[in-house]
Amino acid sequence: METIDVRFSCLPGMEHDLIAPAPARQHLPEWLRDMPNEAATDFTGGHALRTLKQCPPFLDAMQAGFLFFLQADITIEDGWVRWDEGVPAVDDSSHPRSPVALHAVEQLKDSPFDQGQMALKFLNFFAISMPPGWFALFTHPHNRAELPFQTITGMVDAHHFAHGLVHFPAMLAVDFEGVIPKGTPVAQMVPVPGEQLKPTADVGVMSEDEFRRHLEVSQNLRDEPGAYRKSFRLVSG
Repeated sequence: METIDVRFSCLPGMEHDLIAPAPARQHLPEWLRDMPNEAATDFTGGHALRTLKQCPPFLDAMQAGFLFFLQADITIEDGWVRWDEGVPAVDDSSHPRSPVALHAVEQLKDSPFDQGQMALKFLNFFAISMPPGWFALFTHPHNRAELPFQTITGMVDAHHFAHGLVHFPAMLAVDFEGVIPKGTPVAQMVPVPGEQLKPTADVGVMSEDEFRRHLEVSQNLRDEPGAYRKSFRLVSG
């Protein structure tokens, strides 16, 4: 499997005050660790079913790529966003010290994101550099439905835009009030090779050999718990 060198670099003078991006596999949420492996249900007559914790595709998505984090507590109250802690000022740089900014509601006009309120913009303090031909796909942290916002998906050419800073627009849950704490994951970045951005596909019917293999895989998954993890899992750790 091809490996890729990813570099994250912050502005000079900020290196001791920021939470750096980190591999997503190192920051799985507590609720996932606390979940049971199985749960009984009336749907199957009381027999236990494996939960999401036993679903490798679900877990692999959560562990893919890197997470970016909120750099300070922010409080949402009475329609206001406030914070009491910023990041250090950097000489000769116009980059703001605040952890968050806003997008005007007019910027969302006539889109499905237009909820009659401004969008948050989580500010990022790390430039991303990857080799030529690689793009950075930014999304909401995968399967993190408990977060009180929805980060909007975007993609950047991480080689040609290597010295720029990508920020993360997000829609706050309507009527949410409270504190979003420092260290909350606000975006997940997965490296994508450029040649995969314009794929071609052949759509048809399985050949005899493909159908035979399909039956073998299906039977294996039914008969052996953990067969997918042992045979097909892409993300380790």
